[in-house]
Amino acid sequence: MRQTSAASEKLFDLLVATFSSAADPTKLANLAQLKHKSGVSDEDWDAVLAYAAQVRRPAASVSCGAG
Repeated sequence: MRQTSAASEKLFDLLVATFSSAADPTKLANLAQLKHKSGVSDEDWDAVLAYAAQVRRPAASVSCGAG
């Protein structure tokens, strides 16, 4: 089942910004360096990655009316 919310697009954008390289936003950040700088535990880091891996780009609005 697909879940969407009013905040889903902003959440997606936040995750993209968080995991994007500062030098080149079209590239993935160095995750080992990002984890080290964050100071979170291995368990928390793994949980963040597991969550982020499940987040998808919000679908474009689709009209459901008869036409």
